[in-house]
Amino acid sequence: MALTDTAIRAIKPREKAFKVADEKGLYLLVSPAGGRLWKLKFRTATGIEKKLSLGSYPEISLKDARELRDQARSLRAKGIDPADQKRRDKHAAKVGAANTFSAVAKACIAKNARDGLALATVEKRKWFLRLVERALGNRPIAEIEPFEILEAVRPFEAAKNDEKAHRTLQFIGQVFRFAVANQLAASDPTRDLRGALAKRNPKHLAAILEPKQVGELLRAIDGYQGQPLTLLALQLSPYVFVRPGELRRAEWTEIDLEAAVWRIPASKMKGRVEHAVPLSKQAIALLEPLQASSGGRAQRLLSGAYARLGDVLCSGAPTQGFSANPRECVDLVQRSNAIAERLAAASPNEVSLQRDVFVGSVQLGDALVTLGDHGAAVAHYERACDVGSRIAATDAADLQAQSDAALACGQRGSALARTGRAAEG
Repeated sequence: MALTDTAIRAIKPREKAFKVADEKGLYLLVSPAGGRLWKLKFRTATGIEKKLSLGSYPEISLKDARELRDQARSLRAKGIDPADQKRRDKHAAKVGAANTFSAVAKACIAKNARDGLALATVEKRKWFLRLVERALGNRPIAEIEPFEILEAVRPFEAAKNDEKAHRTLQFIGQVFRFAVANQLAASDPTRDLRGALAKRNPKHLAAILEPKQVGELLRAIDGYQGQPLTLLALQLSPYVFVRPGELRRAEWTEIDLEAAVWRIPASKMKGRVEHAVPLSKQAIALLEPLQASSGGRAQRLLSGAYARLGDVLCSGAPTQGFSANPRECVDLVQRSNAIAERLAAASPNEVSLQRDVFVGSVQLGDALVTLGDHGAAVAHYERACDVGSRIAATDAADLQAQSDAALACGQRGSALARTGRAAEG
């Protein structure tokens, strides 16, 4: 006969434990001390009789005990041993409690350090962990829901710090992917949060990208009146196109002047890959006297130099050094070379070709000024003056415009010539 709550409360303990049956394998085990424990008796697929504990009465009521019995019978009908399933669930809960987000994140960061990531990167990830540790740190990583992650990063978005919000979310995703790879979580919930945060507006670091501004920078470097080592480092920077920090940390053991190459080790590079920098004759000419005077010791050359030049430059200090604009400088040289080739092939006897020569000479002169070669620029400006005069003499329609242009070129050339002579004197 099925049990009732009244019948259960009326049960008295005996000297020995005994069973009181309910139905469908469910029974109540009564101990001599008066305890009442729900048990379920069932047989496995191989016919072995097993017992499953469901909890104690009255914490587990008669109704609850019957629901647990029905769930266990449902598993048994699917070929699943409910006792084994309970043991697996208990182990998973234990593992989940030990594998909190904080614990998994620390393991992930430790692996990053072993993999050779830069110390600054490792420290940055520890900082991201501190940002979300209060919200997610003690939560089992396998139980964290997407909304919890959003709640952890929304405050940064609300503070208009979109970059911080996105980078923190990215770090959380890295931790979850590490957890998935180590069978500590089923999936990465940050995948479902793409587009949830406001679009970030990246702020690019200051860099000179205009060719004319490159020329102004080079002239500002030549006029620098600070420490000789700082001046030398600034003069070297446009020849090597590296980040200021990489040049500051350069060591003589990395530089082979005979082979004309500077090999920056992977540990100093952002991408953790060795970087070979070819050294031009101008770069070697700067380094050889320094090596002779320093005895080959490591020198940090750029400390504070860019900050001191900041007020001299036309538009902000180039905090990215020359690594941001080598492509523009190379393009400028290529265009200048193309103009020179066209000038060499042009015949000065035709007015149309003379116009090309005139325009090309002016462009090449401007390009050479930008690159700092004032002597060559003067020669091309003078050629533009000569050609402009011939055009004015043969084409009356262009008389005034070409005369003005020729005069302007002459003035620029004369000014550069005077500057060059003054510098030589």
